[in-house]
Amino acid sequence: MDSSTDIRLYAVTLLAAVIYLWLAWKEGNSVAHPLDGAVAKLNRAREQIDELNQSFSAAIEGRTSRLVVGEPLQTGFRTLRLASGQAFVLSLGWSAVIGEIALDLRSGLDLLACELVLLKPDLVNLRDISFPIRIFDAKARAGPRKPRWHAGLVTPFKREHGAQIKRLQPYHRTKGGRRNPLWLLQELNNADKHRAIQTTAVTMRDTSHPRFNSRPRRRS
Repeated sequence: MDSSTDIRLYAVTLLAAVIYLWLAWKEGNSVAHPLDGAVAKLNRAREQIDELNQSFSAAIEGRTSRLVVGEPLQTGFRTLRLASGQAFVLSLGWSAVIGEIALDLRSGLDLLACELVLLKPDLVNLRDISFPIRIFDAKARAGPRKPRWHAGLVTPFKREHGAQIKRLQPYHRTKGGRRNPLWLLQELNNADKHRAIQTTAVTMRDTSHPRFNSRPRRRS
């Protein structure tokens, strides 16, 4: 088969694809939505979160706890706490799944950003587009580890879309935005690119645990 035949086959295939898409649009059939890719990423992350929760539940299922009475304090009171005598085995696979969840959520935001940029008639290299996430505002002191917000981050977007993106930035939130979900996602995704995310077992202890007096009361 010569090159001219290859070109003709390519042209016929392309023409058939265009006709198919036009007929689908003409007949009112659903065509892929621009945000279908981003939604697919988010749905996959949701499935992985459900799978991770099931794995957590299976790991702790059947674990028994016991009530431990502490030594007498100087005040004469004792503390009560719940303890488990079974070892809790952590799965290294959880680290990989958590990293995949962060990647799917972050890339879903980037896909959204690219589709928003395409709504603006300017020519932009989509390789340079991502959903900006900043924890420091434009007035913060510059530094290599302190990426600040600047107007150029939303230049590729329409004005109304840029305003919405700016409004969502973590630096608007309380406590410096370090507990903002977007910032936590950014940190988790960056950490997973360079090292395995360490999963740990945490024991919660209530500082307001009940106390009881071990000394017998005197009868009047």
